[in-house]
Amino acid sequence: MEVDSNSRGREEAQAVDVIVVGSGFAGLIAAVRLSDAGKKVAILEKMPTPGGNSCINGGIISIPQSPEQQAMEQQGGPLPGDSPDRLLKDMLAAGLGENDVQLATIVAEEGKGVVDWCRKRFGLTFRSNVTELGGHSVARSLQMTKGRGFDLTDRMQNATRDNGVPLLTDCKVQRFLKDSEGLVSGVVYENQATGVTHEMRCSDAVLLCTGGFSQDRAFLASAGAQFPADLKSTNQPGATAEVLQAAVEQLGAATTGLHRVQLGPWASPDEEGFGVGPGFAMGCGFPHGILVDPETGLRFVNELASRKTRADALLKIGHPSVLVCDSVGVQFALYGMRRALENGVVFKFDSLEELGAYFRIPIAPFLEEVQRYNEAVAAGVTDRVGKRASPLTKPIEERPFYAMRSWPKVHYCCGGLKIDQHGRVLSASDGLPIPRLFGAGEVTGGVHGEDRLGGVSTVDCLVFGLRASEMILRGGGDAEKAKEEATELKEGLKAA
Repeated sequence: MEVDSNSRGREEAQAVDVIVVGSGFAGLIAAVRLSDAGKKVAILEKMPTPGGNSCINGGIISIPQSPEQQAMEQQGGPLPGDSPDRLLKDMLAAGLGENDVQLATIVAEEGKGVVDWCRKRFGLTFRSNVTELGGHSVARSLQMTKGRGFDLTDRMQNATRDNGVPLLTDCKVQRFLKDSEGLVSGVVYENQATGVTHEMRCSDAVLLCTGGFSQDRAFLASAGAQFPADLKSTNQPGATAEVLQAAVEQLGAATTGLHRVQLGPWASPDEEGFGVGPGFAMGCGFPHGILVDPETGLRFVNELASRKTRADALLKIGHPSVLVCDSVGVQFALYGMRRALENGVVFKFDSLEELGAYFRIPIAPFLEEVQRYNEAVAAGVTDRVGKRASPLTKPIEERPFYAMRSWPKVHYCCGGLKIDQHGRVLSASDGLPIPRLFGAGEVTGGVHGEDRLGGVSTVDCLVFGLRASEMILRGGGDAEKAKEEATELKEGLKAA
């Protein structure tokens, strides 16, 4: 992975057009688009290295009607008929109807176009395989060729470097600056390497792309998030809420759904952080295998249900379960199989009996469960736990067999700052855009509702990173225009 060992352009970046806070997918795509258009941009990143959670994620993007999906359909692969509307329905179902429908619709409809833009602008490529992740009604999830998010963040960082955009690492935003009219005009940040505090002014906008707050247990508790206190997180250490809190306390920003936190059901208790287990679980075990309770040998949830459904089911039985697939299924690993085997996260067995003995699974009910699953696959029917057979589904019968323990980790914050369709952060007092303040990515809320689908958060980051950029380029952060728009909206509401 390519990272900057030192910040770029630290001294000359104190007066810019746009300040981008955060250097994940949303912040980087915005910085590239804005600087492509001639804007003077600076990126502030509080961690020593850029990329946030984006650079360590699984590199998965879920969009309908991609060339890769269409190629597989022509070969008799995924079910035909995918569309933005079908993706939207899946998003609303996973979100339990709590989504901001307007924002979710934008992500579903614009995702493919934005990914195509990334292919062209950054040379982004994907593997040919298309995966059906939990909660999706069809296989539509693509994986970046290098198998992790840094495949895209590295390309984006190179583009910002080529455009002369300063990327200041170890720089933590402490508070917002306002001009004489009380409008957002910059930030105060601390260079954590030196302890020196600096001001950075901007003429157009501050764009917040600081990600979620899965590592901020105190804030999660205050927001009312409900999950066992001993659950670990997949996130990097910088996933905390201080910039979101500053926007609320200092600028009156509105929030939505801060208590909505997603647990990743595909995580392994046998490694720290995100790790390599999810590469096996998401690519192999859940779509091409079964999840069994080691105390009973039986399945207890649809392996392709939403993340929330699977995580809740795991927590209900109260202990890690065993995810099983065979040598056919293991070929679909998203990344990290060698490391997973070497690190004792995924285990390899010559027989199902050996696998069962290792995990102390009652062998008779376990073998019967595998047989029932194989029969449903052969018949092409939905099985007893609701898992739907598809043209991609294969029986579990080819040795060797593979397994890992599965237990949830805190993964994603579905709530955050409230934005409009242009990425403008809204005011808690009147619901109107706060002039010059924008947000994109996981720091914002509303798109996903109660739970999100795999691979859609990356699309969310890219779509709203570009949308916010386009609005800034059109003068959407301009205070006078914002005031005029607010007045027109208020008059319209009165007339209604």
